[in-house]
Amino acid sequence: MNKLIAELERLYFLAQPVGLAECLRGERHFELGLISPEGTVRTMGLTFSRAADWPSVSTLCQALQDELELPLPAVSVSAQAGFQLWFSLLEPLPVAQAAGFLEALRGQYLTAIPSHHLESFPGSDGVPDTVALVPAYYPARDKWSAFIDPSMGSMFVEESGLDMAPNMDRQADLLAGFRSIKADDFARAQAALLSMAEARAACLSAEKDAAESLLADRAVRPQAADRLSLGSGFQDPQSFLLAVMNDPAASAAHRIDAAKALLPYVARVDAA
Repeated sequence: MNKLIAELERLYFLAQPVGLAECLRGERHFELGLISPEGTVRTMGLTFSRAADWPSVSTLCQALQDELELPLPAVSVSAQAGFQLWFSLLEPLPVAQAAGFLEALRGQYLTAIPSHHLESFPGSDGVPDTVALVPAYYPARDKWSAFIDPSMGSMFVEESGLDMAPNMDRQADLLAGFRSIKADDFARAQAALLSMAEARAACLSAEKDAAESLLADRAVRPQAADRLSLGSGFQDPQSFLLAVMNDPAASAAHRIDAAKALLPYVARVDAA
């Protein structure tokens, strides 16, 4: 258990809380404070309340590594339902900066998840300012929350939580493989997210302009189709109708109507 406490402290604690050992033994529930008296955090994360959103969790984890070049966050499975991603910051950051980063992640990668099924900790206003410690026992469900190997997340889609206490040394070994985000890497990833957001906004603006242009074009086109450009040098209705029928620039409806109107003349010629 001391190994696990050391890993939790390395990654997430601003200061080691009292009563931690009792929590890890399943004897009490514990809320980990996120915000220092100076208004900074070194732990931030995302809570996915639906286990069915695991594919989105997995995709985000991959994007964090491949696109943002950040260390993989720790993943925990809830005793209730769903998952949490745990980001560790090497140096504490102001709450607003951390919350803005999480909001940018949501905007770039998690727009398909309804907001009431996804929570950031801390939020933009610092709420919530605590998060339930993992691993922990939940008597109401007789289940444990626990950190898991990210490659095993799909195993918990149907049934969340663990039926028995996780091996605390193995939890420690699992956390030992995770790294805190360095300040320079965080700044670079934040800039990349801002650039992605600007590109996304520009794309949406271009799509909106294209849609408005198409609607305007459709609104004008029927009026233009009602006007014929044959001139006015016709001596009789028959020659005019014949010109409309043979005009490739005229609408199909106009040409068909002209052909129908010419039928009596054609019949007379045949009869003669």
